[in-house]
Amino acid sequence: MKKMRALVLAVGLCLVVVLSACAPASQPDEAAPADETKAPEEEEEEAEPAAQEQETITWKFQSNVSSGCLFEAGQWWASEVEAASDGRLKIEMYPAGQLVKTADFLDALRENVIQVATTCPPYYKGFMPEAGVLCSFPAAFKEASDQNYIFYELGYLDLAREAYAEHGAYLYCCPPGGNWSLWATKPLVEKDDFKDLKVRAVSPMTEMFSSLGASAVYLPHEESYTALQLGTIGGYTTVPSLYIDLKHYEVCPYIMTPAVQPISVDGYSLSMKALEDLPDDLQTLVKSMAPSLVWKETNLAEVNDRRVLGMGSELGFEVVPMSDDVVAAMEAATLETMEAYASENTRCAQMVEILKGYMTEMGIT
Repeated sequence: MKKMRALVLAVGLCLVVVLSACAPASQPDEAAPADETKAPEEEEEEAEPAAQEQETITWKFQSNVSSGCLFEAGQWWASEVEAASDGRLKIEMYPAGQLVKTADFLDALRENVIQVATTCPPYYKGFMPEAGVLCSFPAAFKEASDQNYIFYELGYLDLAREAYAEHGAYLYCCPPGGNWSLWATKPLVEKDDFKDLKVRAVSPMTEMFSSLGASAVYLPHEESYTALQLGTIGGYTTVPSLYIDLKHYEVCPYIMTPAVQPISVDGYSLSMKALEDLPDDLQTLVKSMAPSLVWKETNLAEVNDRRVLGMGSELGFEVVPMSDDVVAAMEAATLETMEAYASENTRCAQMVEILKGYMTEMGIT
């Protein structure tokens, strides 16, 4: 009897073991799918840093003019940068005098108050000797291609960038901004016509006018109309498109030819801090678009220069040829000025040497 009980117990234990082994695996509880519902949240958390990288950056661009082809070139470039960056870098354009004074551009760039500025470099001559040389000289360039070759093939721009970097700015590009013409409240034909004339000009044209008996003074464009109207100055030099844009034809009915400087230099500069704070890909993008800005402004300026001289009958001004003696005196004076500027520092001497070498090679002088 005892043996029978032991046998039944053993069989029962075996059945338990077998049934346990054959039982289906336990089903997951209903909470398990919650892991799947969390997956999108985890993906969103992973994507969040990427979204932050796409945040829009806004730059302020201060021009030294309020309208016209030079302003339009800047506007075009700003819109192209924004489009190429897929809206990640937005550039707001401001006309002359709206944010900071033109003479304070470099301070504003260094302090990152503005991020882009454009003006003729000699505005900075008082504290950056290279700025005077950077403007070139009336006898140096005859065509826009002369300027572009010197800047981009002979290292002129690299030397200028070194000077700007010392003031916390990156010299972005220097497109030919058109010729520098001279207009006045009276005809200027012979040397005697220049005596006691007060003319708005920047280095190195100041020395050129002094050699003719005139006195040159600096004046920002936004103050020019009133100064001419009141007789504070009697003449003005800058690109012809501004003769129209600033409405100088209303107070200066004479434009002299030939241009006192066949090609001018317009300088676009960036805040070094703003540029370095950009993501690497945006830095590369911005720098890569400098040639397109040079191309755009060169074309706009050349076309506008020619257009202005043909508007005399419409706007009531007269085109007056200067005598050969005056033109020769201007060229001689600027060549002497080159030597004086070369003595400012080593970098200025290098820049002048590049200019002189090219002028000799091309038979400009």
